[in-house]
Amino acid sequence: MSQPIEISLFNPGQSREWDRFVQTEAINATFIHSRNYISYHGNRFVDCSLVFSRKNRIEAVIPAVKDAATFASHPGLTFGGILISKRCRHNDITTIVEVSKAFLAENGFERMTITQPPYIYQSQSVGDVDYLLTVSGATISRRRLLSVVDLTEQLEYSELRKRRVKKALHNGLEVKESTEIKAFYEMLANNLATRYNAKPVHSLKELELLMSLFPDNIKLYMTFDGDKPVASSLVYVSPTVVKTQYIASTEEGRNVGGVDLVLTTIIEEARRQRKRFVDLGSSENEPYEINPGLLFQKEGFGARGVCLDTYTLNL
Repeated sequence: MSQPIEISLFNPGQSREWDRFVQTEAINATFIHSRNYISYHGNRFVDCSLVFSRKNRIEAVIPAVKDAATFASHPGLTFGGILISKRCRHNDITTIVEVSKAFLAENGFERMTITQPPYIYQSQSVGDVDYLLTVSGATISRRRLLSVVDLTEQLEYSELRKRRVKKALHNGLEVKESTEIKAFYEMLANNLATRYNAKPVHSLKELELLMSLFPDNIKLYMTFDGDKPVASSLVYVSPTVVKTQYIASTEEGRNVGGVDLVLTTIIEEARRQRKRFVDLGSSENEPYEINPGLLFQKEGFGARGVCLDTYTLNL
């Protein structure tokens, strides 16, 4: 008879063990689920992460916070969900879901709201979690549409994207990996303020910290016109996916194809690294309100829709 799976609240003394699990054993985790990444938010959230162990070995974790009576995926992460060991099978995952429900109800929570990692971020398929959440009565309370380039398929850029890349090259633009994070941030903040009346999710200090902590996972690509940066993208690199976390440009960069050139470079670099997907992110202005121009641009690079789902389960 196999040993039972035990549940407990995460404590800081488990940080090294948690990170080892995320880096080497979980089949649907990325570096954003490491404790160093989670903790950069400081005291902004009340951490309520869960650890599932068997024979003192982690089998699953849920990075999460307490929000009044709601147990929720960590708001500082694009997705959290139930991160599963490669050793787990369907019966194990069933147990993890069931003990989660019982533990949270016993501790005064009224609901669980978690955002599951999309399949593109899974090194092995783990649809069991989504299935079992649904069987337990969970409903999809929020669905986002990501634009994803599948690098296992033969890509065909639109004629417009081809022309703009050709224009950028004709004008002598060049893409380089860069460390000019301040120049990038100024470009990004100006972009978001003037075009969307918004601000970056991260502060400059936070991005500087994260880049220093994860130099192999967070990269900055910039399009230069001579020595002048005119477009840029900060990317997150995970085992299966390269994600454009931020994309920005100057007015000049937009006019001369700087964004098209930097995205083309990122896609080709991801292919060279044998990644399976490039995630160009969501094109929503507001929940369920697509920005058609932004979506059109991403589809021009061969991107198609992948859903990012949040489940809510009343306990």
